[in-house]
Amino acid sequence: MIKSKRRLMMIKKKEYMIKELDEKSIRMIILSAMVIQTIQGKLGMPRKIVLFKERSIAMASIQSENKSGYYTVPFDGLELWETRNGDLATTLQNQEKKKASAADVAYSKGQVVLSLNEFIIYINALARENQKEAVSIIETALCVVIPFYKRVIIDFKYVKGPGSGVITLISAAVKEDGKRVSGTYQFQYGYMVEGVIEWAEAISLPKNIIVVKGLKTGVIIYFRKRSATSKSGMSKWCEPIFTSLN
Repeated sequence: MIKSKRRLMMIKKKEYMIKELDEKSIRMIILSAMVIQTIQGKLGMPRKIVLFKERSIAMASIQSENKSGYYTVPFDGLELWETRNGDLATTLQNQEKKKASAADVAYSKGQVVLSLNEFIIYINALARENQKEAVSIIETALCVVIPFYKRVIIDFKYVKGPGSGVITLISAAVKEDGKRVSGTYQFQYGYMVEGVIEWAEAISLPKNIIVVKGLKTGVIIYFRKRSATSKSGMSKWCEPIFTSLN
């Protein structure tokens, strides 16, 4: 078993090639791997109180009817929200009859706003869980979509290609005391053999990005990395990530 593993590692060392990348290409690959788009929503309520009331009532009605099927897990505050909508509508009617003051209307609106603020938290939670349908989830709820880019530091990432049997591996930069420092990055790839991953060395290098070529296609390939600095020494291997290549 030990001999076969060593033989596999020797073979695999010959299979990969490191493709030289210019600094601009490296930055673009890292940027695309480290930045994830998150779609969220905001309320976008009308300023005019009558339109505000009508929008809030319509929003609550969409939730109670749930014709879209998006809101199967209901908004916990729906019943209270509907009650507050009714109170606002009644207060506006009373204001027209000179039986309610502007302060009464402001109070009733403020109560509805409390429900709306809780509601948008609920909607954004649904959107985060289903980014594929996030725009529809938000807009169906009569809220407004806010697409924005949120920077997420991913410890270990891959980008398939360029080309068949090729993958780009990207490690987060090593830091000490919150500051980026020079380090060495070691990458491995492996295949599952009889229930055990047999790892092959790729290379150790002072850059946190590597392009590995000559990998098998149509099978699951596992990847892992570790890093070292002069101060902290060598880290443990990260949890493997895996994919298949075309």
